[in-house]
Amino acid sequence: MKKIILLISIILIIMPSIGICKETDKIFLNILLKVSSDNYKDREYAFNLLIKNRKMLADKLINNIKSNKNNPRVKELSINLLGYYRIEEGINILLDNLHFQTTYSMKEKVTETMYPSVKALIKIGSPVPDAIISYLTGEEDESTLRLLAVIIKNIDGVDLGIRRIELSEKKFKNSNKEASLNRLKDILIKTWK
Repeated sequence: MKKIILLISIILIIMPSIGICKETDKIFLNILLKVSSDNYKDREYAFNLLIKNRKMLADKLINNIKSNKNNPRVKELSINLLGYYRIEEGINILLDNLHFQTTYSMKEKVTETMYPSVKALIKIGSPVPDAIISYLTGEEDESTLRLLAVIIKNIDGVDLGIRRIELSEKKFKNSNKEASLNRLKDILIKTWK
């Protein structure tokens, strides 16, 4: 119940900044209030509506991340919601914002919570490691590769992550991507093996 109330609060904070009109605000608020209802049928109806409107919500959150460079708190909340709803369409924008931090998140001591995008990508789960491999260009710096290694370790585990990278190395032999894959594998081995 606390998570639902928190989610309602987050969405109400984000709604004005993502340009949802007032009529849509009322509809979403009504849906969110029904999600926390004691009536089973109301909850089921609200969850079904959220699922149907998932694409619209995903688009709005992604646009919000792109357009809110001057409002880091709203950007962070949007990133968190992409992870909370496990919105796969948001993987690339999360990878683009991998190093994004707010003053609040900088106080964290653990990498998984220090970077909102890392946390969201871990929550999205299984499609992320393949997206990371596709995302690599061969020009990533060490800190980026370390964050990507943390994500892969949390989703696949060390051994499966290394195996996935080794299989990908065969596909990208003699390319710029191969160098990044080798460095990523080395980080996994040296840090957690």
